[in-house]
Amino acid sequence: MNISKLSSLTTLYLGKNMLDGEVPAWLFSLKSLDTINLSFNNFRGSVSLYQVFSNLPKLRSLFLSNSGLSVTITNGPVNSSVISTLANSLQNLGLSNTSIHGEFPKWLQQLIRESSINLLDLSSNSLTGVLENLPWGTLNYIEISNNKLTGRLPIISSPNTQFFLAANNNFTGPIDSSICNLTSLWVLDLSNNNLSGDFPHCLGSLSNGLNLLNLGSNNIHGTLPITFSKCDSLRYLDLSSNRLQGKLPRSLARCTNLQAINLKSNKLKDEFPYWLHTLPFIRLLDLSSNSFHGHINTVSGFHPYPALQILDLSSNNFSGKIPTTYINKFQAMTRITEHHGFPQYMESDVPMLWPYYSIMLTFKGVQLPYEKIIETLSFFDLSNNAFEGEIPEYVGQLIAIQGLNLSHNRLTGHLPPSIGLLSSLDSLDLSSNMLSGSIPHELVSLTFLEVFNVSENQLEGSIPQGNNFDTFSSDSYKGNLALCGKPLPDCGRNSMPFVNNDEDDSEDHGSILKVWETIVMGFCSGIVVGMAWGYYMFSVGKPYWFIKLTDKMEFALLDYSSNLVYRRGRSASTRRNTN
Repeated sequence: MNISKLSSLTTLYLGKNMLDGEVPAWLFSLKSLDTINLSFNNFRGSVSLYQVFSNLPKLRSLFLSNSGLSVTITNGPVNSSVISTLANSLQNLGLSNTSIHGEFPKWLQQLIRESSINLLDLSSNSLTGVLENLPWGTLNYIEISNNKLTGRLPIISSPNTQFFLAANNNFTGPIDSSICNLTSLWVLDLSNNNLSGDFPHCLGSLSNGLNLLNLGSNNIHGTLPITFSKCDSLRYLDLSSNRLQGKLPRSLARCTNLQAINLKSNKLKDEFPYWLHTLPFIRLLDLSSNSFHGHINTVSGFHPYPALQILDLSSNNFSGKIPTTYINKFQAMTRITEHHGFPQYMESDVPMLWPYYSIMLTFKGVQLPYEKIIETLSFFDLSNNAFEGEIPEYVGQLIAIQGLNLSHNRLTGHLPPSIGLLSSLDSLDLSSNMLSGSIPHELVSLTFLEVFNVSENQLEGSIPQGNNFDTFSSDSYKGNLALCGKPLPDCGRNSMPFVNNDEDDSEDHGSILKVWETIVMGFCSGIVVGMAWGYYMFSVGKPYWFIKLTDKMEFALLDYSSNLVYRRGRSASTRRNTN
């Protein structure tokens, strides 16, 4: 079949294949075509958008996103009749990731203004400049994310708009109050810009259909709205990396379908929101790097946070003991879900939201972005707080977690052997506490463990050997002066003075005892004389020769003691060889 001869062809759908090569020029000359979909292929070459519009006056839908094609857009003058004709038909324009660069052309803004377009996707290109405040009247879906657009955020005032995605640009200034007119919104993503001003309180009661609200990584300040009233559909709330202050509004507990709350890196000051435990579907709760404080009280609920997989409370001011009876009931962390075949990801029942389930996690000592949260991913992070007491044995019941971070607290006591039950664990950080005792040998069974850090504690004894413990460097154990064994020095007694209980050594024992008796007696009497003499010398301001003299005496004394011990050892060894 020769497609070039199909003069009456109206729809060409070749999307989501593995087609490559150049697109033939005649394809965009079939006058009857009203729908073209070449997206998600591996084509090469370039296409002039204005030329396509000129050749296809009946065009309703053009989808070239992720096709491999480079789309060129002229910024020069165009034929106004082409714009007028196309404005009567164009409904969908998908040009994501098509290497468009330069300023947003005036003629394209005019086309959007005059047409009845429903979908506009220009994301993941290199568009620059300032967008006009267009009517955008009929647009249902607007995506301009991942460009280099600047200036104020364009005012979108259409009550029909359901998706407004403008993340990863350089928009500045406050969010205009007209945002409150978007009463049909499903998704609002303005993250990773330079937006400022107060948080628009109308967003707390904007739309019953709002599924996702992401204003993360901006400079928004102020407080959160007291009332979240229209949030029955809200699944994902990300206000991280801003300058929000105050307390969490308890009305968030009304958003019963929430699956992810990310409020990290703000200036929020409150106690732990135990009242959120009623949310049955919450899987991700990140309150890290704020000023939350106080004890984490046990709640009366039988199963608080039953679906919680990721809890990050790091870098706050929490204190008291780790709430054993609380975390013991995190059901999703206490069971391992098996998935066969492709990995399952944490996602919404709304397919359009799937790409937005992401988070930045401190994993294996490095902050990493998780663009998709795998459904079995589970983390527990209480680091950089003031928790005290022992690590509860119950932590061994969180068998689904891959990361456990309790570092930089005031924890004491021994490492519970139950940690060895965390078979999925690949990152364990207990550093900078006051833990004592030995490292349980049960931890050798953690065959997935890649990062292990117990540095800056008071641990002692030999380091377990075998499996992944043979791969950890000495940095994992630094600051524990009584630990020994690979990768630290061996636990042998070579560095200690040789001790023998034979009767033949009694003379040497006596010599050593006499030496130390002399040292002790001299030390005691020397304290009185030394303090008086030292006071006099320092008061006259010339203690240098005195300090040098005491240094020489100290070295001479230590040298004498060492030689005596050495001679005693050699003598005992000679006697044994003679016998």
